[in-house]
Amino acid sequence: MTGQLPHILPDYMLVFAVPILAHDPEFTSYIMVSQLKVIQQCLWFILEPLITKNEYYCYGFYKNLVERMKSHKDALKPDNNEMNYKLWAVCDLAMNVIYTKTTNFDMKEFPSETRIPTMYFKRVDDMVANTKNYLPAEMQVNMTNPKGKGSFHNTHTVNEKPQRKTKSKQQKEVGIGPNETDARVR
Repeated sequence: MTGQLPHILPDYMLVFAVPILAHDPEFTSYIMVSQLKVIQQCLWFILEPLITKNEYYCYGFYKNLVERMKSHKDALKPDNNEMNYKLWAVCDLAMNVIYTKTTNFDMKEFPSETRIPTMYFKRVDDMVANTKNYLPAEMQVNMTNPKGKGSFHNTHTVNEKPQRKTKSKQQKEVGIGPNETDARVR
């Protein structure tokens, strides 16, 4: 059981959420900004307690997890480019949320190698890192900025960002979120 514990921790919720969101029947195009914003809200709903209410949060773990997911294809439709682009766009959105909401970018060690379930992800034959960003320009985040906060490419998105950020801080101060019962495997 101890060997399986790292794979059932709440942090792995993202590995299941990404393919589910990519297969959402309402998500029809990876370049449709309105649909991507809904997906982004879903991702923040999932990631908020994992990022803000987890004293063991590790940016490096999530970055590695998203990169691993993005280097795979969709297991149900591996030859369908549109499906794979949607999956990779959701990965890009997840990385945007993680990057813009993280306050501590420590690259500390995490207890185990990140694993991707083969039920949802199919290994790519050439295993080349997928560094292309599949989001429309107005949804992309500039991750070269040291803080990365508010570094969106479109001013429309920048204007929306502080409102969400302020709301998030208010929720954090008020203590809204799941109870703090996550355990760390040592």
